[in-house]
Amino acid sequence: MPKRYTAAEIIAVLSKLGITQDRRGGEDIFTGSFRGSNRTIPIPRKHGGKEIPQGTFSSILRQANLTKVEFDKLYEGQTTKAELENDPGPRPHGS
Repeated sequence: MPKRYTAAEIIAVLSKLGITQDRRGGEDIFTGSFRGSNRTIPIPRKHGGKEIPQGTFSSILRQANLTKVEFDKLYEGQTTKAELENDPGPRPHGS
């Protein structure tokens, strides 16, 4: 079974990419530039310390332009933003 992450763990990885909290509401909004594009990523707060559902996590990865493998490597400290910036990232669906 794949590792499931909490909102705090996801936020920690996004901060490694320079994507930081912008504002709060019913969800935290994170913004920043990664792979040449500005990113706006909502992270639901309602989960607190619980694991984020897989579908929500997949949506966050899509919006951040990260693969699950890249996310895991960032989480484990096996890669850096600079190394990922040189890679164009995942292709959009249908390409």
